[in-house]
Amino acid sequence: MRKASALRILSIILFLSSTPLMSFPSIFGIRGFYRTVSAYTPSAGSYSFFMSALYQQALVKDSLRFIDEPAGVDTMICVEDREHYLDGMAEFGLAITDDIELALTMSYLVNAYQYDQVFIRRDYVGIMDIIWGPGDVRASVKYGREVNQWITAGGLLWLGFPLSSASPDTVGDADGYWNTGDLRIQVRRPFLSTGKGSWGFLALASSEYGMFEGNINLGYSRYRQEYADSILGVVNQSDGAVDFGIGLGLNSPLATLFVEYSIKSFTSRKGYTGYSAPSRFSGGIRIFDESGAYLDVVGELGLTDYDREESDPHSTGNLPVPEGIPGDWGVMMALGFDTHFSRFTGDNDTGIGSVVGTVVDSETGHSLSGLVSFPGNPISPTISDSITGFFSAPVTTGTLVVRVEADGYVPSSATLIVSEGQTVARDFQLSSSSSEGSVIGTVSDSNTGLPVAAEVLVEGINISTVSSASGTFSLSLPGGAWALRTSADGFLDGIRTVSVTAGQTTTVDFSLNPGLESGEILSFSNIYFESGSSSIQTSSYSVLDEMVELLSYDSEVCVQIVGYTDSDGSSSFNQGLSQRRAQSVMNYLIRSGIADYRLSTMGMGESQPVASNSTRQGKAQNRRIEFRIL
Repeated sequence: MRKASALRILSIILFLSSTPLMSFPSIFGIRGFYRTVSAYTPSAGSYSFFMSALYQQALVKDSLRFIDEPAGVDTMICVEDREHYLDGMAEFGLAITDDIELALTMSYLVNAYQYDQVFIRRDYVGIMDIIWGPGDVRASVKYGREVNQWITAGGLLWLGFPLSSASPDTVGDADGYWNTGDLRIQVRRPFLSTGKGSWGFLALASSEYGMFEGNINLGYSRYRQEYADSILGVVNQSDGAVDFGIGLGLNSPLATLFVEYSIKSFTSRKGYTGYSAPSRFSGGIRIFDESGAYLDVVGELGLTDYDREESDPHSTGNLPVPEGIPGDWGVMMALGFDTHFSRFTGDNDTGIGSVVGTVVDSETGHSLSGLVSFPGNPISPTISDSITGFFSAPVTTGTLVVRVEADGYVPSSATLIVSEGQTVARDFQLSSSSSEGSVIGTVSDSNTGLPVAAEVLVEGINISTVSSASGTFSLSLPGGAWALRTSADGFLDGIRTVSVTAGQTTTVDFSLNPGLESGEILSFSNIYFESGSSSIQTSSYSVLDEMVELLSYDSEVCVQIVGYTDSDGSSSFNQGLSQRRAQSVMNYLIRSGIADYRLSTMGMGESQPVASNSTRQGKAQNRRIEFRIL
């Protein structure tokens, strides 16, 4: 027991140390930190969604000159107004392959200007001017590919479409910076939208070492703005910007800490204070649990100096910079869900799937209202519909027993294997409790064909028998569908479902596979990967699925996955490649329902070839995956 516990703890530590950072969606909806994007892509079919709110504030200091005519005294009053910005975002991401990820984001913006309530403004009613409305919708596509054991690189292309026109609010302050009815255009972000489309691309590079991950982004974005002004007239302006971002994260089993720096340098805005290169520093924590849900809390500091008099478009001729200037400081919170990081520990608790089916009378075919339960699992029972006989239940993945009971009928059971995200259909035909039939059969060794003395157990009811020396057995069972399990020392259990008819004999034969033994090595050279990559080709899924089925039958076995390569390339690259390929196989088994603590990995590179590397056939044999039974 102590040895098993120590092995489980060691396996968990190895799994955590080799798992990439839990990179949930960035502001692009693509995986990353907050403002930097990761080149790593999730497994095909995984998706994510979240909603976020970013609040920013900036202090505006102006000197207001007030002249007291009767006293002949000139008074200077310091006025401190504040700019407030609230950005709401809803985002959805989907990995369509192991290398390509898509995302869609939509934003809703609020811009507010808060007036300092100095006595000179005693005639001004109200404290804020506010404008709000939808911002932009942005579609993104990302491609990421492993370059070597240290670097993953890729690219991101995005397109933005406005949901509202570019129109700033008017102000009503009679005694401050503006006059009543002026446009609030000299603030850091006067517009909710550019009013025109935008696009951009990023080159991405990411690296990970142990619990650390770093992201670097470099790209270019292009914006078009259209605005009608009483002084400037109709202005159509295009701007190009060089984008740069760098981020570093530290992963733990419960949270991710990260810091990042980002800057957008507008090449056409050089020389205008506050407009040429908006930049910011971000840092935050991402808290998540095994369900895939997470919470982000991020703080930001604006690093850009801003002078609204020097940035006035009426004097510069340039419209406010697209997307605005960051505030002095900001805080962001996000709630989301990501299937790629949804995980459950335990033999039968590795994810969520579902079981559906019908319950009917075996003789008449009429629908029955029956209790559907899951013995040995903390899954809530359900009841089949009395009119249609249909039932549906969410279940934990793995191997589980489904039992159906109805008044006046013999209970029926079935053993099912459910993978994550899979819906398994199973119909039940219940027989009247007064009718019985016979089941006869044999139990043999699948390798030798020799008879095997095994226990034959009927799932769900207390009926069992033992096969004779010649491997034969017989049972009397009520009519209906039954799951029979055979168990014998040195063999994996066999499970078959039989349909018993009252007064008739049903034949079923079991061919048992020898059990996995410690020290045994299963070698496969037909598990294929993309050239120079750890991405598993779909043609290999059937081989891996057979391994999943084998490990599902023998839930006590622990396995070490060992990767080998041929001699093409440097030995150091091959060493890393073999380790990453073994990790990819391990991840596939985990996603298919095998508990992570039962698995570990090792990369052997080009060492220990089993054939000559001088021929194509020999190299193919050397590119292999071994499963070592521990």
